[in-house]
Amino acid sequence: MITWGKTHIGQVRDKNEDCYIIRYRDGKGFLAVADGMGGHRAGEVASAMAINLLYLYLEDVLNTPIANNSMDWSPFLREGVEKCNNSIYKAALQVPEYSGMGTTLTAALVLGNRLYYAHVGDSRFYLYRQNTLQLMTRDHSLIQDLLEEGLVSPQEALNHPRRHILTQAVGTEKEVDVDTRGLELLPGDLCLLCTDGLSNSVTDSELEQILKKHNSPAAQGQALLDLANGRGGEDNVTIVLARVEACSQE
Repeated sequence: MITWGKTHIGQVRDKNEDCYIIRYRDGKGFLAVADGMGGHRAGEVASAMAINLLYLYLEDVLNTPIANNSMDWSPFLREGVEKCNNSIYKAALQVPEYSGMGTTLTAALVLGNRLYYAHVGDSRFYLYRQNTLQLMTRDHSLIQDLLEEGLVSPQEALNHPRRHILTQAVGTEKEVDVDTRGLELLPGDLCLLCTDGLSNSVTDSELEQILKKHNSPAAQGQALLDLANGRGGEDNVTIVLARVEACSQE
């Protein structure tokens, strides 16, 4: 895999509550983005906790040869996110400054030619395959529920005053529902993980066009970041890209 990642504070916010990680070696890897929320500096605490705790949970898997590549690792990844939720929830109860903190979390575990992803919140995971971009995650947000119920149009959703309200987040409640799925990676596939600072500024069609226009993950990612910031940069923006090379299928 060829990987690229970057986080940017944007043009308006005075702090960056996003966090990301890229760890890839010897055909195994961990990619994740998180967008924190909460008063004081609790948002950045929550996002960093989620990323770091999940990485520690997966570390043994990432450092150990995988004998059975046909195993479904989705339940294992889900359990890791649930443990992160428990730790962040407890920290929010114990530390007054962290009260109410939480975070989105979209994470991918790569094991050879298999990828397993876990998702909570409105950060996203896209798969770009054969010049076509597909959104693989469903936003856990009030506006997504309203869209699916036909109560707002896609155009109305763009500037809806309640578009940032989440229906699921890591750490805000004692229990969390985690979406997981596994898929086979093919040579040439491009994985895109991002926070809503990108997806709220750039349409899926525009994302696809930029990915088509540029050849390298670095050029693709920077072009996406520049576009989001060029449109006002109203939120923190975080992007992780990973392109599958033929050698990673071995």
